[in-house]
Amino acid sequence: MNNNTFNYVAQEVESADPARMIELLYQRALRDLKNASELWPTLDRSPAAIQLLVHAQSILKELQGSLNYQEGGELALTLGRLYEYMQFRIVEITTRRSADEPQRIEEIINLLGSLSDAWSIMSRERGEQSESSMLLRDGTLVA
Repeated sequence: MNNNTFNYVAQEVESADPARMIELLYQRALRDLKNASELWPTLDRSPAAIQLLVHAQSILKELQGSLNYQEGGELALTLGRLYEYMQFRIVEITTRRSADEPQRIEEIINLLGSLSDAWSIMSRERGEQSESSMLLRDGTLVA
């Protein structure tokens, strides 16, 4: 990443409201997972692929940590379980390191992609009401 690109990304992250930050996290985790899947068959289960998977796992942990279980109710519990399941699958993939792991990575991409799409739609719809105040309270996911 060149310096101008880095500065642009840093500025976007620093100026993002909490709802946009969640969207950026989803996008980055998906990018990491897709890149890891592409790299997997090369270089004896590429260390770069493992690094990308670990980074995606840390993003999932951050997303899970942003949930407000008290105010988010069943939705927060369900999201928490999904994030935990995806993290578990990444641990399995990085531990086993078999040739068919890209199929398992694809499962995570599909799950996370669905969540990302739903978040984007919900964020856009609620953004018309009051930007991110309905989605997040004190930096934690409520909806």
